[in-house]
Amino acid sequence: EEILFSMTQDFIQLLRNLIAQTQELLPPAPVKWAAMGMGSMSRGEMCPYSDVEFAFLIEKESQKALDYFRKISKILELKIINLGET
Repeated sequence: EEILFSMTQDFIQLLRNLIAQTQELLPPAPVKWAAMGMGSMSRGEMCPYSDVEFAFLIEKESQKALDYFRKISKILELKIINLGET
């Protein structure tokens, strides 16, 4: 359990870094938001080759906000695939 929890924390930090790097490529977010881990990440049970499942929670739905987070999601998908994850 301790190893899985430690690995999960590392994956969470990696995802935070990837999101932050991606945001540097784009203008500031048009709304307040949060990212939420799902699946094995939310249970603290990630291991190598676990699915990377997460969601963005946004303050208010608008076309501008949806477009922004779709762009972030697409860039993140490419970054994660580049790490060898599908």
